[in-house]
Amino acid sequence: MKIKSLFFASALLAAAFTGCNKEEGVGNGEVDLNGETTSVKIQLSEATGPETKAITDKVGDGTAVTFNDGYLLFVNQNNYLTTPIKIVNGTPDPVAAIPEVSYTTLTTTGEVISDVLSSSRKVYFIGNLPAGITIPPVNTDLTNFLSTPILLSTQWDGDGGVKVVSLYGEGGLTLLSDAQTTALGYAAVAEFDVYPLMSRIEIEKFAVDATGEYADDGTTPSTITGFDIEAIYVNYFYSQTAVNGTIAAANQVTYSANATWYPGSETYYSAPYDGLTYDFSDFHLYGTGIGEFDAAPNDDDYIPLNGKEAWAYNVFANGDVAHVIVRLTNIQGVAGITPTDIKYLTIRGFNNNGTSLTGFVGGEIYTIDELFVHEDKLTDRPEEEDYFNVKVTVNMMKWTEVAVKPEY
Repeated sequence: MKIKSLFFASALLAAAFTGCNKEEGVGNGEVDLNGETTSVKIQLSEATGPETKAITDKVGDGTAVTFNDGYLLFVNQNNYLTTPIKIVNGTPDPVAAIPEVSYTTLTTTGEVISDVLSSSRKVYFIGNLPAGITIPPVNTDLTNFLSTPILLSTQWDGDGGVKVVSLYGEGGLTLLSDAQTTALGYAAVAEFDVYPLMSRIEIEKFAVDATGEYADDGTTPSTITGFDIEAIYVNYFYSQTAVNGTIAAANQVTYSANATWYPGSETYYSAPYDGLTYDFSDFHLYGTGIGEFDAAPNDDDYIPLNGKEAWAYNVFANGDVAHVIVRLTNIQGVAGITPTDIKYLTIRGFNNNGTSLTGFVGGEIYTIDELFVHEDKLTDRPEEEDYFNVKVTVNMMKWTEVAVKPEY
């Protein structure tokens, strides 16, 4: 199934030049700061959103992306910054060093921005930059800025949420004909998608595989009568991306089939990543795991604590599929497994309506509505060869929900 990739629904609907010449710059592609200027009209569709966390309420299908602040960065044909415009969630400061525009205005009537250098040929949308990343001065090649690392730890607000997820988009400015300019009142247009740099995994509940769908023979029901979950880990994810969403293979985090790596002691399975890349609670020490069985008559479902709707994890999208590892204990009803044993369930794939996903896409939420547990898929160590695929339901949205089925 092809996954729709329009998540922020915030194309630059009209970026309009009202008096543009074809000057491209001076010197080594640099900007002629004394060149002609023009006015540009920008209009965005609105994007506001909720706060969520690791064990949380779900981000609903169609939930708009949260916008906090950002920039429109106009560049010439050589990618040198000609005109920066700051977008604010509030009242613009008329004397700010960088001209400001209101996000509210941009998403309603649109904003006419004056004094944009006419040599501009492209515009970048940069949203929700982490603290410490600043835009370069005018007349700077943006190549290095767009490659600036954004760390995974900056993409949540302490609650594993999506309200600080960084956003990115880019589009060229297309010059219109004289006739079009006369008719429309502007001389160029740009239209492109702005999208979150993150994907999201949500698991709503666990249950015993009573039909045998995940048995080795595909038919024998599980004999499990009870279990607890001590931890959920995300594996095969990326520790950082760049401002423009580019991810280097060297930044992939992978943990192999070594059970001693998964109690919560290695870098990404310890603070400050608790709730971001994993959840963990020692059942035999504290008497509780990271969830509980719900009350009758639906007491066969293992659900998040405190009435929350899902376990949720944000990961950078890079066209790869992250793994999910579940750590179980207190397993009852299976010959050869004692309640003190630790077992693992490794999910290395997801499918939507029978089609295996080949990679995660920014702005999509991969939702597992029910993850079934069968003793045939339990292993002594994570990431062992006895894994399975998971059925996942994938629905498209601004944050696009994708209902998926695990592939073990």
